[in-house]
Amino acid sequence: MKGDGSNTEPTPTPESGVLSSFATPVPDPTAEPTEEPSAEPAVKSEVKIEILNGTGTPGDASLVKTALTKLGYENVEAANSDTQEEERTTVTFARELPAATIDEITTALEEIFSEVRVRKGSLTEGLHVKILTGPKGTSTTSSSPTPAASATPTASPEE
Repeated sequence: MKGDGSNTEPTPTPESGVLSSFATPVPDPTAEPTEEPSAEPAVKSEVKIEILNGTGTPGDASLVKTALTKLGYENVEAANSDTQEEERTTVTFARELPAATIDEITTALEEIFSEVRVRKGSLTEGLHVKILTGPKGTSTTSSSPTPAASATPTASPEE
């Protein structure tokens, strides 16, 4: 067979009606999504949050409490920290909290504070989130930086 000039090497040929040798999943339009329920706690009121004012600036912890309450978190406590010299806001999330909850709270903090440090760990007393406030940013309405005036000299027309 090799000497007659025809290609006799076997090549994979699709069977009738088969386009690929790999199965392609077909979405079922009647199926319920399975990942969505685990993306966020069933009820935000179940998330226990503690906010400690770490700067000594009156009202910082209450400001955060108000922002989180507006997002639907109901189990939020605010108090003063034993230390009042924090240089950044630190938020610690319990390991079991879903990413959607972590992202939502982190975004809210970034809109208020100049620097937010995010950690995951084990928390005591049934806490899910512990926030230690640091200095606020220059603007509490946006997390985007404000353009600064340029100190670069510009060219002047020659005289």
